Amino acid sequence: EDDDEDDDVSMVGSVNGSSADRVKRLRKKKRTTRESVTIAESAARARQSYWYTFSGKVTAHPIAVILCITCIAVAAGYPALTFKHTGGVKCECPINNDRVIDFFSISSSFGGGYMFPYALIVHGKSQQELLTQQHTDKVNEVIKLFSAEMPYVQLPDFDGLSVANGETKDFTTDIQPCLYSCREIDPPPECLRVCFYSAALSTVEYFNATITFIRPHVTPETPEAQQWVKGAREKLKVLGEQFGTTLQLGMGDVEEFDVTESIFKSFPIAIAAICAVVFILTFIAFQSFVIAVKAVVSITLTQSLVYGIGTCVYQYGVLNWMSWYSVKSSGGLCWIPVFVAFSIMVGLGLDYHVFLLGRVIEYRRQGFTDRESVMLGIARTGRVITAAGVIMAIAFFGLLFSHAVAVQQLSSFVIVAVLLDTFVVRACLVPALMTLMGKYNWWPLSMPEPFREAESIDAAALRRGPVSGRIVFQTGS
Repeated sequence: EDDDEDDDVSMVGSVNGSSADRVKRLRKKKRTTRESVTIAESAARARQSYWYTFSGKVTAHPIAVILCITCIAVAAGYPALTFKHTGGVKCECPINNDRVIDFFSISSSFGGGYMFPYALIVHGKSQQELLTQQHTDKVNEVIKLFSAEMPYVQLPDFDGLSVANGETKDFTTDIQPCLYSCREIDPPPECLRVCFYSAALSTVEYFNATITFIRPHVTPETPEAQQWVKGAREKLKVLGEQFGTTLQLGMGDVEEFDVTESIFKSFPIAIAAICAVVFILTFIAFQSFVIAVKAVVSITLTQSLVYGIGTCVYQYGVLNWMSWYSVKSSGGLCWIPVFVAFSIMVGLGLDYHVFLLGRVIEYRRQGFTDRESVMLGIARTGRVITAAGVIMAIAFFGLLFSHAVAVQQLSSFVIVAVLLDTFVVRACLVPALMTLMGKYNWWPLSMPEPFREAESIDAAALRRGPVSGRIVFQTGS
């Protein structure tokens, strides 16, 4: 029997029409026979793999597998709803650096506010009004009420034109006499403070406000400082309405606080947009509504588990007993890795999902049953996806040895996400869901009726070749 299709093609041109049609039919029959044998051999070889046996156990009890994974996901993902974000020196600077160690030592001794003081800004109608007894009395009243009702701060923690070392100053007796001395080349020492703050008023044009520094006993850019800033702004809003003026809070970590608050408010919108894009692209690629929904569900499950585990480790300190700085509690999640890791995890999870589904759909169109297609798809992609996931986890594991907390958290997020996608979502959740859905996996498409049984092929007839790939490469003659 001639297997050379080129000879067949050349022969077609030299015979009459009826002979040419007969040759075409023979050639098509030979190709179909070869493809059938190749598919049967590929499926038989896949059935000999460990992943086929494992997927058979998973698909035998899909409901139990789904319930088990769901319960674990809910329990591990719940802490993500309570996570607190942090930033600044603790996240961005190496914790073993001498200057960083000194910074935290001073902060713990004197309070973080002495390193990054806040500013109480009291506005006036003009710069002339700022240097009056009326404005000075207003500032003193605001400071007294603010220090009496706000935590982490007392009257001695304020320093400005109208207050020093916990003592409020009178404009007529304490401030005004020094204003004339400030014009001298060498003002008296007791007037240096007044000269400093009064000079600040004239350095910025159209800035009609006085600044009083606040040194609260809370480290900026921590969850406690964030709550303090929120409370301080609410209190200043009430006092501003009470005194008929505009009160603001500045300096410290206020700028980064506003940036992170704005980003976290937009984060749910970004998540929804990315999930919508994933759904649309998956639906276009596979033309299946159910598969598109499963892609979004698997991504959501992975994200919730990663952020939940990260919250338990870096906020609640469940691994502090290991005494390893890379998994030590930092009081919260650094805000930068939260956003960076999200995009990375979506890409990795979707890649593995697409690889698996492509192989499952291929087997289903070749006539295998829904469950058999899932099991063969797992077997054909098991080694490749597992190797890719393990390599990715090993690559990011090296970043855990960094002394920057933000890098450690990013590394741990990606490692956990890759391992979950490789060994839980791809190997357990997706096969269980597809087995449970059955023929509804392909809606609105319809697949051909299964016509292939578990063909039994002599093991001696199977040549050695890879389980992965569309073409089965055979060795020998």
